[in-house]
Amino acid sequence: MTYINNNITYIDTETTQLHGRVGITEYGEVPDVENFHNHKILKRIKPNSTTIADPPAIAVQNTSLEDLNAPDRVTEYEGAKFIDNRLKSITSPTLAFHHSKFDLMVLNQNAFDNLFPPHRTSNRNIFETLDFFKAAIALRPDKFHFYNNQTGKHSLSLNTISLELQNEEEKHHADDDCLTTITSKHLVDEIVPEINSLINYVSIEANRFELLDSPLLMKPTLSPTYGPSTQLVSRLSNYDWNNWDIMITIPDEFNWDGEVSELVSELKSKVKISVMKTKGIIILFPNNSNTFKKHYSNYPDGKIEHVIKTLRQDDAYIQAKKEEMRVKYSKPKERVFSDIYHNEDGFHSPNDSYISKLFHDSDPKTKNQLCYEFEDHRLGMNAKIIMLHNYRDVMSNKEIQNVLDYELSELEKPEASRVTFDSFMKSYDEVCSDPKWSKEVIDNLNEYKARVLALKANPKLFLEV
Repeated sequence: MTYINNNITYIDTETTQLHGRVGITEYGEVPDVENFHNHKILKRIKPNSTTIADPPAIAVQNTSLEDLNAPDRVTEYEGAKFIDNRLKSITSPTLAFHHSKFDLMVLNQNAFDNLFPPHRTSNRNIFETLDFFKAAIALRPDKFHFYNNQTGKHSLSLNTISLELQNEEEKHHADDDCLTTITSKHLVDEIVPEINSLINYVSIEANRFELLDSPLLMKPTLSPTYGPSTQLVSRLSNYDWNNWDIMITIPDEFNWDGEVSELVSELKSKVKISVMKTKGIIILFPNNSNTFKKHYSNYPDGKIEHVIKTLRQDDAYIQAKKEEMRVKYSKPKERVFSDIYHNEDGFHSPNDSYISKLFHDSDPKTKNQLCYEFEDHRLGMNAKIIMLHNYRDVMSNKEIQNVLDYELSELEKPEASRVTFDSFMKSYDEVCSDPKWSKEVIDNLNEYKARVLALKANPKLFLEV
């Protein structure tokens, strides 16, 4: 494989939990360059003492109380500063994640918790490697299976992919998982090079627009139960949201025989309408490609183009479908927890952006004063939590106690955005009752549980770390 420059950088995270106030325990980054194994970056992060890790996270990462407090780990605040700097420094036009929705949520949540703005991705292509492996099995089901024997279902988990392609389990270390993803992709590239060719093509914005103008597109799919398949889709129109389009899904059995006007009318009654994010790396094969023709042969390209072009010019139909999508997606999402960052929050206010930057650049005493200058009370509390765990010596006893009381109140809630004392014990029981975990994992969990119970019994221990 020839490397001209670093077009893609792979990123992965390991976390304290999967939902809510997610903390990062590891950040990994690897550019897809020659000898990429020698270019990996890893930052290990020590959770704040008032952050309780979820038992499944401890088990999956095979970590321990000793490891989570290891001297090579930096504080959550120092880790967030490192990640913010890294994401601003990456020169690759494309960032790759195995599950971008989760990882970007984690990175932005972590940024907000530590007074950084959400990470800009508008100037990047996002490459969802899940879609890459989905395309691999859809195009070559004779070569790939991605099947989890334990569940009896197809899976695109990195563990399933790594076991099949490399006969190795997922490491659950952020840098190693980036290496695993890159190596797995290279192995697939040797068998189905047309996917990588498409990725290179659509990484250029003008090419992506040209692709989306194709009358028909083949979309790879994978059902956990029924396995790999493909769908026929077509872009109907742009949508009101940036980088989203109105798409139609056309039944495979649709009969293209007949007059154009009749076919347009029939399509309207049979297609499924949806919205699709079309910025970044989209893995869709146009009907003029050899890949499409291998799966859908003898399609009348000329007539199809005429039919789709006619449908795209039906403004009344398009506006009606846009309105359907507005009704479906414009309903405000109910926030389960109000103390954490949500994508719709966007960037900080001008005042909070200024205060945040000043906070990062100031001495500890000034930092402490700035905690009271935020408009968003969540940022103000996050600033105080940073002070508690990093600059406690400049805080008054009352300030320390107030922040500790807040943290304890969150940990003692029946439900909260973070792992609580109660939710920890519930998850602990579930993990310990699962026979798949080794004695080492259970021993580590027992030690961690003892620490959690000690903290609950004597909250002053939170301040001894």
